[in-house]
Amino acid sequence: MAGNPKVFILPDSKDTTTILTLTHPSTNLPTRYLLSTPPSSTPNTPFIYEILKVSNPAYAPRSWLITPDTPPPSLPDPDQKESESEEEEEKSQVIKDAHIFLTTPIDPLYLLLPHVSSKTSSRNFLSFDDLLESHPESNKWSRILNITPQASKILQSRLLSICDTVSAGDEEMFRLNQDKLYQLLISRVEAVAKSLPTSLTKHISKKLSKPIGTQSTWKRRVETKPAGGVINDANIEEEDEDQPDTNPDSQLRREASKLNLQDADTPMEAEEVIPEDLLPPEEIQYLCQLSHSLQFFQNYLPREIYSCLSGRLDILHPQEPLEKYIEELKSLRAAANAALDFSMSHSKRTLEDLEAGGGTSKEEIEREKKRKKKEEDAKTSTAVKKLAKVDTSGMMKMTSFFKKKDPKT
Repeated sequence: MAGNPKVFILPDSKDTTTILTLTHPSTNLPTRYLLSTPPSSTPNTPFIYEILKVSNPAYAPRSWLITPDTPPPSLPDPDQKESESEEEEEKSQVIKDAHIFLTTPIDPLYLLLPHVSSKTSSRNFLSFDDLLESHPESNKWSRILNITPQASKILQSRLLSICDTVSAGDEEMFRLNQDKLYQLLISRVEAVAKSLPTSLTKHISKKLSKPIGTQSTWKRRVETKPAGGVINDANIEEEDEDQPDTNPDSQLRREASKLNLQDADTPMEAEEVIPEDLLPPEEIQYLCQLSHSLQFFQNYLPREIYSCLSGRLDILHPQEPLEKYIEELKSLRAAANAALDFSMSHSKRTLEDLEAGGGTSKEEIEREKKRKKKEEDAKTSTAVKKLAKVDTSGMMKMTSFFKKKDPKT
């Protein structure tokens, strides 16, 4: 058994695979690639693959259990030898490293681009053999051509899309054409921008949507329930205690109800929906998708080519409308946040008034006082009302006639 095994998802189990280290076109760091050689060579079959590592989170350690794809084992035979049983047990193994390595095809043109676009190679016409011999990693490329017979035709066909060619006898000479190169790259950036995943396009639309009212985003969640309602197995568990249940699905649902788990097959919330009038214009959204697509190509292009590609793409698709829209969006969100702060402060003052008035606001207290005053005025007679209007200034009060007599007099 090999030590420290890894789990790979290969293009085809029938292919002959080899791992080779090449210089990364963007980072200039040694990077491992997978060479796949199919039994029957075809000119359009990819032969080099990029290895992507899907890491396992450190807070949730996991492991792999690798078992052969065989039918369930039969009961042990007492007459069977121990050596044979040990050999069968060795077929299954546990891998502590739970990382998984994905292999995705990569265009070999990106790997040759740093050398093809260099000053020494882009000046003169060079044959395919001379181009590979002048490569800093010529030994590795020679090994690639020896391992995969169809690699030579694929590489030459890829060079035709970015190079000018001249015929010198039986050989074809190549020289880089800047216009062809950037035309190819721009077309790929635009193609990727139009085919981004739905989750990413929805995320872009959400980030570029205008605020509504005092909220920065608008959400509508719809609760959906399966037809006929949901029966909680925990409620009928006591009724079925005496009846044995042989259905494993029902038993699993009953155990899940004890743990307060939701059924994965019954969606509880729908996706967020944004009104159409708050969504960004299609032109603005497409420009934002172009910027995301361009960042993706940054991982495969040299820095000089990437900077030139970014400049040419800005000329072809100006970013001024996007920048202007983002500035307007910032001002709208600032106004919405200010309105939200005002609303929160007003509600806070109302809450303080309620707490000070024993659950009643000051406005309600004043309104109650006016109502009681009107009721008292309605009960007062007309004579009393007229008497209250009499001018009594300068007159002695009635209490002055009922004072105690002075003993000295």
